[in-house]
Amino acid sequence: MVSLRCPNCEWTRTDVFDEAAMERFDDALDRGTDALVADLRQIAYANMEADVERIAAAIWAGLVLPEDF
Repeated sequence: MVSLRCPNCEWTRTDVFDEAAMERFDDALDRGTDALVADLRQIAYANMEADVERIAAAIWAGLVLPEDF
C-alpha cells in the first residue's frame, strides 16, 4: 500500500499499485531529485561566487587586513 500526496493541491490517494506503476513513480521521483540537486548546485555556486566577489572587493578597498585573520 502506497500513499501519494500532491504538495501543491493537497490531493491524496492511498492504494495498491502494480510493479510498473511503482517503477514509473520511482523514475519520476529520481528525475525530481536530480532536478532539485542540479538547482541546489547552481544556487550554491552563484552564492559562493557572490561571496568571493564581495571579499575581493573588500580586500581591494583595504577593508580586510591580515590582522583580521
